[in-house]
Amino acid sequence: MINQAKTGQYGRSHNGARKIEIELLFGSELGFRAAFFLILLAASGCSKQQAAPAPIASPIPVLVSKVTQRAMPVQLTAIGNVGGYTVSVEAQVAGELLDVHFQEGDFVHKGQLLFTIDPRPTHFEATRRGCRVLVGCGRL
Repeated sequence: MINQAKTGQYGRSHNGARKIEIELLFGSELGFRAAFFLILLAASGCSKQQAAPAPIASPIPVLVSKVTQRAMPVQLTAIGNVGGYTVSVEAQVAGELLDVHFQEGDFVHKGQLLFTIDPRPTHFEATRRGCRVLVGCGRL
């Protein structure tokens, strides 16, 4: 009778009577749901089918080669300004240029021969001064 009051059906219909019977067996609708879940869980765990084993992964191909040593090109891409040095070159002695040993834009290094100056006037002047010294000393 208490269960009939809870349902509000008072046993008048077929559905109401069935609900009363379920409540008498399990105690409430929540109990029925819990029992149904437990039965379902037990039934699913009792199957004899085994889970299929995971497929074995095929081997990954690997390429192997001998180590070699060789020059690798180095490339640098950048944005910037390029500038150069401008220098003035003056001769220590006067004379006629006979030869130029570089071209415009070439890299030059310290001590590198740049020009060839005619040595005859300088040699003549050095000889003349040497003679004057010898005459002045009375050796000539």
